[in-house]
Amino acid sequence: MTATYDLHDRVAFVTGGSRGLGAGIVRRLAECGMKVAFCYVSQPEAAAQLEKELTDAGFTVGAYECDVRNRSAVKQVMAQVAERFGGLDVLVNNAGINRRKTFEETTDDDWDAVIETNLKAPFICCQEALPYLKKSEAGRIINISSVSAQIAGPKTAHYAVAKSGLDCLTHFLGRYCGPMNITANSVNPNVVITDLVRDLETSPEGKAFLAETPLGRFGTVEDVANSVAFLASDESSYITGHLLHVNGGRYLG
Repeated sequence: MTATYDLHDRVAFVTGGSRGLGAGIVRRLAECGMKVAFCYVSQPEAAAQLEKELTDAGFTVGAYECDVRNRSAVKQVMAQVAERFGGLDVLVNNAGINRRKTFEETTDDDWDAVIETNLKAPFICCQEALPYLKKSEAGRIINISSVSAQIAGPKTAHYAVAKSGLDCLTHFLGRYCGPMNITANSVNPNVVITDLVRDLETSPEGKAFLAETPLGRFGTVEDVANSVAFLASDESSYITGHLLHVNGGRYLG
């Protein structure tokens, strides 16, 4: 892929970057010239493979083990990234989980785990990144949300609520961080086919998603990664507090 945006000499930190959507974002930002640090919590082999792949290709990347729900771990890793790469310009809050259950089946543990990973963790990461982003000439916060926040599930209440809260956090940060010359935006994809949800391609649930999507296809990792690269670039410098709906028309807002 040819880099569209010139992001050389800038540093990004991508949470949940070892596989799937996160790995696609890491690749895309690296292709645009960024120095990219990414963290993982449960896939050390995938993280090491991605780091080696991109390093061998001439890109500057670094993999870090970090549970983004743990503030002290986040603080430590961000300090290491800033010291190694010379600062931090872009935070991408991508790490997230979903436990696909009906409302009646959702347990307290399901609720707490999804809210903590999808909403509390970005809050922690934004707070800990802010001192570094304030020093950047082009600070960016990019949250990976979901169309589920707009259409309220319909199946996974905990996930929809968490992503809706993340959208509200994006709006807040757009206002709060603007005077600091930091933009804050969300990318809200439709269902993106990765290894984690490959079964949706042929399932009745997946066919129902497509029936509600005017463009008639699922999202791709590249669709989202390209949107992240745009929001990280100078071309988006007057956009903040915005929800970028990358959903094939499933939600029109």
